Amino acid sequence: MIVTGPLTNIAALLTKDPDFPKSIEDLVIMGGAYGLTEYGYGNETPVAEFNIHSDPEAAKIVLESGVPLRAVGLDVTMAPKAHLTQREYAKVKNGKTKLSGFASRILEKTMRRWDRFALHDPMAVAAKVRPSLFEFEKYRVLVETRGEHTTGMTVADRRDWLPEEKRLGRNVMVCTKARYGDFKKLFLSRLLKP
Repeated sequence: MIVTGPLTNIAALLTKDPDFPKSIEDLVIMGGAYGLTEYGYGNETPVAEFNIHSDPEAAKIVLESGVPLRAVGLDVTMAPKAHLTQREYAKVKNGKTKLSGFASRILEKTMRRWDRFALHDPMAVAAKVRPSLFEFEKYRVLVETRGEHTTGMTVADRRDWLPEEKRLGRNVMVCTKARYGDFKKLFLSRLLKP
């Protein structure tokens, strides 16, 4: 299962059916900013990524549920090498497929304003479709739900001098690196392939 928005519906399902985690082999989410790379800071607030910030209580339920979870967050999606450039957008715009035409129309206004576009959700999908393009590391993670300035923050406990059982949070496989060029080739090939 891949989730590219707030985790509200998944949390509702987990609350209604406590056995649901047993039926999920792997949940990949686009969400969070874990402070593991120079890009791991918030886009909705200084510390919180939009999807987690939109419903931090739901994110907390999902992370604490025990569902095997892989998170593709801003630590990798905000790396400039991961962004769609004007040159790549021109290829999409000149594409001859229905999908490239659709994507071109969606991106047009943004690409007029900015010189690049972050491919947050496509990266999460690619992590499921082509996992060999991504590196994940296991961290204990908490979701802040009550902070005045930190609500929605995903806190990775990086205190590696502590035994794992003493670190705070639940285990999450967090994406820390990606083969950005190969990811963008995959993304563009899917848009441009007839």
